[in-house]
Amino acid sequence: ATLSSHVLDVVTGTPARGMQVQLEESVGDDKWQVVLKAVTNSDGRVPKDAFPTFQKDGVYRLTFYTDPYFQSQSPPAKCFYPKATVEFYITPGSHYHVPLLVSPFSYS
Repeated sequence: ATLSSHVLDVVTGTPARGMQVQLEESVGDDKWQVVLKAVTNSDGRVPKDAFPTFQKDGVYRLTFYTDPYFQSQSPPAKCFYPKATVEFYITPGSHYHVPLLVSPFSYS
């Protein structure tokens, strides 16, 4: 399976460039193993070659570090959600896309 992700800043209507993102795999009993750490590019995307190819079923989560992103904007914005985390299942043989819309006080 393959994975992609795209983050848009709904305050500015632009890609959220420079946001830190972390992918983790569930290893059971609410324990997680970090698979990768990345930063969104100028298009607000995690670079394609950053994600691994997934060879087995699993539960994963992407954590988007929204507070550092909004603090780096001009002017800096206080953020209600310091992180946005999305958990999902992956099954080999498919492509998955995790889009995220963010503002300092919401995400979806």
